[in-house]
Amino acid sequence: MFACENHSVCLKPPIKHGQFDKMAFLSHVSTSGSISAAAEHYNISIPTGSRWISELEKELGLKLIKRNGPQISLTQNGEYVVRKISEITDSVHQIKHDIESFASEPSGSVRICCTPVFASKYILPVISDFTEKYPKIIFDLEVDPYGLESYQRYDIVISALCSYDERLEKDILKVKKNIINDPILLVANQDYIEKHGTPEKPSDLNAHRCLYARSLTKTREWAFKTNDHTELIHLNYVLEVSDCNLLLEAALLGMGVAYLPKHVVCKEIEAGTLQQLMPEVETSKWRLNMYYEQTQHIDLAAELFKDHFRTYIGKYYIG
Repeated sequence: MFACENHSVCLKPPIKHGQFDKMAFLSHVSTSGSISAAAEHYNISIPTGSRWISELEKELGLKLIKRNGPQISLTQNGEYVVRKISEITDSVHQIKHDIESFASEPSGSVRICCTPVFASKYILPVISDFTEKYPKIIFDLEVDPYGLESYQRYDIVISALCSYDERLEKDILKVKKNIINDPILLVANQDYIEKHGTPEKPSDLNAHRCLYARSLTKTREWAFKTNDHTELIHLNYVLEVSDCNLLLEAALLGMGVAYLPKHVVCKEIEAGTLQQLMPEVETSKWRLNMYYEQTQHIDLAAELFKDHFRTYIGKYYIG
């Protein structure tokens, strides 16, 4: 029994002392095809190896092996035990490898996919700062606004969604941490406003040239919230560009009305090169999220970068 603070509740250890070794021995019997070969590998006598198997069968209450003369094969229960213990031993070996490689100096690689609007200004400074501290960790960086569509390929995905698009995340089997929450602003330059007028309400946008980036909103719709009701405006007259940076350039050229995260356009609004439209109407939020493996699956290099990224952004990003 384990000692416990609440003496009325004591927990038994998950497996008995020595049971893991016996399970690992059974796994080697399966691989080598004989108790004698497994016993030689474990540096124990053949009778001891046979006794381990018998003791394990008795402890588990399961028949694990079947004999046909000198041939040994696993029962269905034995195959299950070996399959599960192999998963555990693989994890133990990986932990041992990671600890040994990190003992002198952290090393490894991190596969990252980052959305373009964030990558263009922020991701390289974060990686540069990280590699100053951990020079033996290398990166495979891909810039793609649709990284979530193939998230299994990466250790870390840094991707953005509009708040009304978050249903797209429901099947993603990674941990999500929100990094930035930015309001999306409706903007245009003065030349465009003078030529085409100022939209007063969301439905007025049907008569305007709207600049659209699929990387920002997955459908040709912009969301506005009025009286606790979300109104989706379908864009009738569209110039479509590939990402937010091109969309910003198009807005600065007076090509139409744009729907962009605050951090993308705040300097232009302050400088007067762009004007915010309908500031009293609530829009969708631009949410930058980081997605990564659960603790038991993430490797140490990715774990270090994930923690560094969150700390760096918290210090240096000003929304």
